[in-house]
Amino acid sequence: MNNYNIEWSNKAREDLFNHFSFLLNVSYEAASNFVTLMKEEIVSLSQLPQRYPIFEMNNIISTIEFRKMVVDKRYIVIYAVYKTSVKIYRILDSRKKFETLVG
Repeated sequence: MNNYNIEWSNKAREDLFNHFSFLLNVSYEAASNFVTLMKEEIVSLSQLPQRYPIFEMNNIISTIEFRKMVVDKRYIVIYAVYKTSVKIYRILDSRKKFETLVG
């Protein structure tokens, strides 16, 4: 089984930080648990990243085949699988109209 390297876009890092900061206002434990869970789930993409569905966005044409992983029923990780790596593009809150946020 191939192991893929995990790469993060600047926007994905910013998303992770913003969600963490928001949850930090609720409680340190919630923020810490969020980051731990998100990192564990993203690291799991290093094996079988194709197990999640292709993410199709209406009216958006892309040469990249994005995939979508749902974490904790609330967050959507948008990523792409390349030859030897998985690139994390965004971490979005599923309660928002995220189609406008991808990019």
